[in-house]
Amino acid sequence: MSQNISNEFTKTKVQFTLVGGAFLSTIFYSMECKLDSSIPTAGTDGKEILINPEFFMSLTKEERIFLLAHEVMHVALLHPVRKGDRNHKIWNIAGDFVINNELKSSGLGSVPDSALVDEKYEGMTTEQVYDELIKNVSEAELSSDAFGLDVRDPAETGNEVTEEGLKEKVVSAVQVQRMTGDSGIGMNTAGLKELIDNILNPKVDWRTQLQDYFCERVREGFCFTKRNKHYNDVYLPSRSSKNLLGMIKAYIDVSGSVGSEEIQQYLAEISTIKDILNPRLIQIVPFDTDLREPYEIERDDEFPETLPIEGRGGTDIEPVVADWKDAEIVLVFTDGCFYKPEIDRDDVLWVIVDNPRFNERGKVIHVDTRTDDR
Repeated sequence: MSQNISNEFTKTKVQFTLVGGAFLSTIFYSMECKLDSSIPTAGTDGKEILINPEFFMSLTKEERIFLLAHEVMHVALLHPVRKGDRNHKIWNIAGDFVINNELKSSGLGSVPDSALVDEKYEGMTTEQVYDELIKNVSEAELSSDAFGLDVRDPAETGNEVTEEGLKEKVVSAVQVQRMTGDSGIGMNTAGLKELIDNILNPKVDWRTQLQDYFCERVREGFCFTKRNKHYNDVYLPSRSSKNLLGMIKAYIDVSGSVGSEEIQQYLAEISTIKDILNPRLIQIVPFDTDLREPYEIERDDEFPETLPIEGRGGTDIEPVVADWKDAEIVLVFTDGCFYKPEIDRDDVLWVIVDNPRFNERGKVIHVDTRTDDR
């Protein structure tokens, strides 16, 4: 390898550090970046970045900066460890579209003519782009070598790379960015902002939170001596006979702002609660501006597969507050878009859809139907 290529490579790394910002630069210097003629263009497995020297020299100075940013973004978005059982080539292409769209909008470096950029994928996650691409790819194309591969599979490179390890790189980069006050490219892209938030503030699935809540409330009455009839392959906790639960009231917001899909999800979770806790009575009470006719499900009743619950008009929580006094446990499934009266109990469980600012007495579980990984 000529001294000229080595010098140009060193210059590009320095320039990238100066313009790429603290976030991307920190991730970049956590890996080894080197020229390697055995790789067709460039690639990374999360531990190292390899770049073909001839390919590198064919790029302009601005395109070289873009190339380094592109490879680092694959690592920042955890692409080497997130593909699961997806086709590797299509996953790689989907990641390229997501990264290149964001880098193009950021103005970092210059986009090479060969780069995959398409505005129709703007704002989409890597998984969403993958799903779109896989629809139109033939089996022959899937098995061909015509696709670029710059996301390298750690299982094939032999490097020990884990999701937790890559997350640590990202967290460290965030900390450096915050300490320096730098607002470079890494923190200005929507995809990275969302990913970083998910890493630093991991979101537990709301269904898990819901079941954990009930386990906490009544764990002293659980036993594992009876197989749950709805789950033949696992043992779930059930209430012992001396600690039978009384009435659960589950209020379901059926106003026009709550969709039928959310309502059916709520019913499925109430069914699971019945299986686990076996209360004396579950009363499901739809409400909008007033309480609707309740559905009562007693201990020995089978939970119905569907209930004829449909959305209607506005939302008023006051009838719910006036009605819940006789219930041992109270759940309220709603988007929280209502005037908040004085709440008279601290043990209400609120399951709130797409309203992160909702805050009320009791336990609040947030359901965000709009989020996704990048």
